Amino acid sequence: MEQMKKESISQSIESNKSNLSFSYEVTSVKKKVISYLLDFFMIVVFTTIINIFSNNFITNNLPNVKENSALFYESYEENESVIEASHLSNFNNESYLMMLVKSSLSEDNFPGTDFFKVINLTKENDAIYLYYHDYKLNNLDIYLNSANFDPDSYITSFINSDYFTFDNSYYLLKEDVALKIGDNIFNETNSNEELKEDVLELIQKTFSEASNDLITNNITYINSLKNLENYANVGKNYNLITLSVSYLISYFLYFILLPLCLKSKKTISMIVFKSSYEFKNKSKIISLTSLNLIRVVIFYSTILFSGYLSLGNSMSLILFNEINNVYYLLFILLFTVLLYIFSLLLCLIKPLNQTFEEKISKAILLDETKVIIDDRKSDSL
Repeated sequence: MEQMKKESISQSIESNKSNLSFSYEVTSVKKKVISYLLDFFMIVVFTTIINIFSNNFITNNLPNVKENSALFYESYEENESVIEASHLSNFNNESYLMMLVKSSLSEDNFPGTDFFKVINLTKENDAIYLYYHDYKLNNLDIYLNSANFDPDSYITSFINSDYFTFDNSYYLLKEDVALKIGDNIFNETNSNEELKEDVLELIQKTFSEASNDLITNNITYINSLKNLENYANVGKNYNLITLSVSYLISYFLYFILLPLCLKSKKTISMIVFKSSYEFKNKSKIISLTSLNLIRVVIFYSTILFSGYLSLGNSMSLILFNEINNVYYLLFILLFTVLLYIFSLLLCLIKPLNQTFEEKISKAILLDETKVIIDDRKSDSL
């Protein structure tokens, strides 16, 4: 008898529920913001994973990419060989000055210091001297400014200073200058710091002039550098295209394919926060299309983070790739980042708490844990 009474009450409740009309509340600001950030994070993760696999596949299998990589390294090695042959790669400002001090003084100076370990600066190991007297003098046919070339012309800056003395077309520091600078370096005193800096600046200026001469007048260097930059730009474009395609695939998987495969037809964030969309447009297809078209632009900024995660520092090179002196990718990403922030801020506005793309597509994200029954709020049934 008691069991029959319980069943009767249960049937009565079910009957009343079926006669009630109910709807869901709009998702709260907190849930909305966290849900939006979760979508962003998931796209970053998806894009990073896909881009790592895509890059490995493309690098190892596409002939054009493999050929470009080979040509890039060939140009790089040619460029490096020019620098190596010029002797300028062996230059170090501080070491050069110590060697210059050593060659200008006798061996018995600064006892008990590392002075005795330093090698004398000579014509045989002077990178600047060797550049002009060995490399350039023997390769004038590949220089644009070879006419009337004087290998000793660079010494003019030394001659015009008060720090050097000359012997057999070579230079040494004056003894008193060498002693003061040596005391500063080897005895590690604070004296004559300004003198040391003046001589270092003069040496650096002379080296910079030699380096500038190499990169602006050496035809082999100019051509190899131009080829290197061209192949590097092609490689950066390959990476950018791959990254962008990885993003589009990720977007399709996360926002379209995954919901279609699930019984609930929801994204991960919608499942986590138990929410669903309601569309105010008469055509749901038009609303979904406009929602995804705008969102795919807004979420493009995820490639900035995915790129650093999957490509490392190479992403910086891609980011600052120029077209007509405009950093086009940086501009696009800044625009989409600002658009994402704007959309995020827009969802803070009550009562509908809609993002930019939801406002355009007239979509409202509802909270399925908050039910409205006959204008009275209660927990979900």
